[in-house]
Amino acid sequence: MVRCNAISCPRLPLIQNGQIFPDLCTSVGLEYKRSCLYRCVSGYELKGNQFRYCKANGAWDGAEPTCKKIVRKPWISCPSSINKDLPPGQSEASVSSKWQEPKSNVEAAQITINPPEISSSYKFPVGQTKVTWIASNSVGSANCSIYVTLSDKEAPKLLKCPANIHQLSGGSKVVTWIEPSYSDNVKVTKIEASIPNGSVFSLGTTNVVYTAFDANGNRNDDCAFYVRLRRPPCFDPVGPSNGTRSCSVFGVTKFCQVTCDSGSRLYKESSLFWVCGNNGVWKPSDVIPDCVVASLKDSNSSCEDNRIEMAVPDLLISRNVTYCAKCPSGMFKSSKTDCSLCPAGTYNNQQGQLQCNLACPAGTSSLPGAKSSSDCKPKCSSGRFSETGLGPNCHFCPYDTYQNQVQQTSCIPCPNGTSTVSNGADSLSDCGGWYLKSQIIRMDPLVANINEGENVNVSCFATGIPTPTYSWTFRGNSPPGFLGQMSQPSIKNSNGEVIGSKLLIQGATYFNSGSYECKVTNPRGEDKALTQINVAKVFDSGSGSLATQRLVIAFKSRFVSLQSIYNQRFERIQ
Repeated sequence: MVRCNAISCPRLPLIQNGQIFPDLCTSVGLEYKRSCLYRCVSGYELKGNQFRYCKANGAWDGAEPTCKKIVRKPWISCPSSINKDLPPGQSEASVSSKWQEPKSNVEAAQITINPPEISSSYKFPVGQTKVTWIASNSVGSANCSIYVTLSDKEAPKLLKCPANIHQLSGGSKVVTWIEPSYSDNVKVTKIEASIPNGSVFSLGTTNVVYTAFDANGNRNDDCAFYVRLRRPPCFDPVGPSNGTRSCSVFGVTKFCQVTCDSGSRLYKESSLFWVCGNNGVWKPSDVIPDCVVASLKDSNSSCEDNRIEMAVPDLLISRNVTYCAKCPSGMFKSSKTDCSLCPAGTYNNQQGQLQCNLACPAGTSSLPGAKSSSDCKPKCSSGRFSETGLGPNCHFCPYDTYQNQVQQTSCIPCPNGTSTVSNGADSLSDCGGWYLKSQIIRMDPLVANINEGENVNVSCFATGIPTPTYSWTFRGNSPPGFLGQMSQPSIKNSNGEVIGSKLLIQGATYFNSGSYECKVTNPRGEDKALTQINVAKVFDSGSGSLATQRLVIAFKSRFVSLQSIYNQRFERIQ
């Protein structure tokens, strides 16, 4: 008897990312001529035979298929372009409040951005920036772009404008000035003047207006001033002593006629007329000589001892006429034909003197040619100077100079690049090393944002020689008891030198919010800068904010104090 056994194929292995039907295909296998169906899960497609049949030899026909992931051609959709105005005083800005990511059929890791440094927190510069996203996979790539446009609406700021210009001139002249200065949150690109610096101006008043532009066309025309040219005034000339002058004006010319007292004539001057024209200058001089006692010299005799032989041109007879004349006050007879000015520190209040024997009081002096004691002025002390070396308007020697003498007209520069710590130096020993005014170079940070109860510190760095001293001031009005604990430790470099100061606040409260001023001082000057600390309230469901807790504690303390005072007074009454 012959027994026939059914032919069967072995069970099939599971397929990755797919399924085989019926389940017997993967559990026990199937008999001859039966088939198994392959299917892939969603997102995958079958590569190879969908069916496999069990053959007569007990083997499966064909090769095992695979499930390959379906990769579609990428697409990407960008958000809208962004437009924003620059914040005041800023040349760049973040657009995080308007920033959106693109949409795509690929994962975020497969999306790149160009320029690569751009992100939601990136600070964009003024103008237009193109941002491109690229989505890529094994099939290909796709991209889209937006434009981020930051508009500059802030006009340049005027820092300094020339003051109105007043000048004297006999006619048109070239006038120059120091150009105005501006600042801008981005950049000043052009400055225009209605009339160029160094132009020729006519007599009268001419307005000048400057306009500054930035790259976005914002303009500032706040700088306006005028140039006023007028003829120099012809003030009456000084003098004469022992005589009179009578002045009158004809057009732009002024005339003065001089008359000397009887028996006198002008000292060494033939003209009796003074003229002042367009340039405001008197001719023959701006000072009329004194009228001195004089008489014609007898050719057969000599002048008296207290008189000189004074030769004066006579235009009518075209020759000199000689007089015997006394020397003016403020002068003395120094030769047969000449007078000299009284030396500095002396004066002479009479004519015809042979010497100047009146001396200025102690501590005062006079310029040569003094005529009375009122010409004696106090001497400029050491460390000071004036145009004449005399008071009352003596000025301190400026920085880096000194003067160790009295009655000086200038100061002496410190040698070898040394400098003084203050003005008014009166000795060479005051010239020391290099001295620099205190100047704050950095505040870090300029704005600090924290929560109540946290610690915060800000730093102030400055330069200066000698080393400046630091002080911090809170610009708020909160009572000290409501504030966190504040300290001001120094910041030192590796050599132990003080280079800055730190403001440390421990356990800050809401009342600590506000501006804090750092002030640096040395003998050359001071500088100030501000930093801002913002403290956000933190609430506790049981006791409120930290600031409120501090307020409650303060009131409780005050109540206990008042209660104690009341009890003491009540006990006294009893």
